This record gives sequence, C-alpha cells and structure tokens, in this order.
Amino acid sequence: MKKRLLALALASLTLTGCAMMSEKECLNADWYALGLQDGTDGKNLGYFSQRLQACSEHKVAANKSQYLKGHAQGLVSFCNYETGLQQGEYGHTYEGVCQGSAKDEFMRGYQLGMKTYQLTQTYQSYQNQLVQIDEEIAEHKEEVERLRQELKQLNKSVTHFNHSDTKMTYDEFRKIERTRLETERQMQKDMLSYKQAISELMQQRDEVLELIDGSKNDLLRHQNSYR
Repeated sequence: MKKRLLALALASLTLTGCAMMSEKECLNADWYALGLQDGTDGKNLGYFSQRLQACSEHKVAANKSQYLKGHAQGLVSFCNYETGLQQGEYGHTYEGVCQGSAKDEFMRGYQLGMKTYQLTQTYQSYQNQLVQIDEEIAEHKEEVERLRQELKQLNKSVTHFNHSDTKMTYDEFRKIERTRLETERQMQKDMLSYKQAISELMQQRDEVLELIDGSKNDLLRHQNSYR
C-alpha cells in the first residue's frame, strides 16, 4: 500500500516539458515519429505549434501532414480505458484529445483514476499533518526537559549557597532570593505552557490518526471497486 502511494505521489510531481527542438533535431526530425510520440503521450496539437516555432527559428520546415498522421495513430494507443485510468491516478491533466467512443472509454478510466489520485492526496495530507504534529511534540518535550534541568540546577545552586560565608547584607541576600523565586516561577509557568501544548497536540494527533484510517479505507474501497 505504502509503495503504491509513494509511486503515485512521485508520478504526480512529473511535469510535461515544452517540445523545444535544437537545430540538429529539426534537421533530422522524423515528423511522423514525433507526432506518434506526442499522440501516444496524449499531447494536443499545440505541441506541434511549439515544435514548428522552434524549427522556424532554425529556418527548418516542419512536415505537418506527417506529424498529423503520426499524432492520430498515437491517439489510438492513448485513448482507452487503461491509459485514462493511469493518467488519472498520476493526476495528469487531460488535454481533450480523444474523440467519440474512445473518449468515453478514456474518460471512464480517467475519472476513476482521478478520484484515486484525489483520495491519495488527502491521505498524504493527513500523513504530513501527523509528521508535523510529532515534530512539534518532540520540540516541546525537549523544552520541558531543558527547563527541568535548569530548575534542578537553580535549586542545586541555592542549596549549596551558604549565607554565613558571604559578606552580603541580609537585604542583598533577599534581593537575590526574590530574583531566584521569580525566575523559578517563570520557568515553571513556561514548563506548564509546554505541557499544555503537548496535551493539545496529543489530542490533535489522535484526531489525525482517525482521519488517516478513514481516508486509507476510502482509498482502498475505491480502488477495490474497479480492480
């Protein structure tokens, strides 16, 4: 399950690049093969315009008729249920290239696949929330431990303090003690705030875990409905 979700996530990040061509590519172009490639990939005729423009800049003519023949043949491989399903699962944008009954078959698969993609995105979003919550909990726990150690050190220093061995006046000693108490109270207050934050985050964590289970079940039910 996790491997499949990862594969879908990685595939959803793949972007279709522009059909730019170098001078050498234009001079050696097999326009039927280029059309076949673009059609098989589900690219619309706007890609021919991009290729045409690129080759025009190199003063090389494009063979539109051969490109269109290849493109039409490529669409035969693209416009079917299986490809539509795959395109939808990867979250790819459909460029409206299919026609007639082939379009109906493609869209049937594409809509099922797109729902899988959307459910996968929801599942991953909750997983990301869980990771973020766990990181915040860990950070707060570190702060609590830091404050606990500082309080321990503060109290230890006071325990070993011997007023009789100093030349401080009583008022000076009281002033230091007041400062220590204020510091201790603030540290305890900060520690309490962190503990409260941890408690709230733990509650959020439980809620997100329920959402993860629910979204995972929704995804599995949907996939099982057409597999």
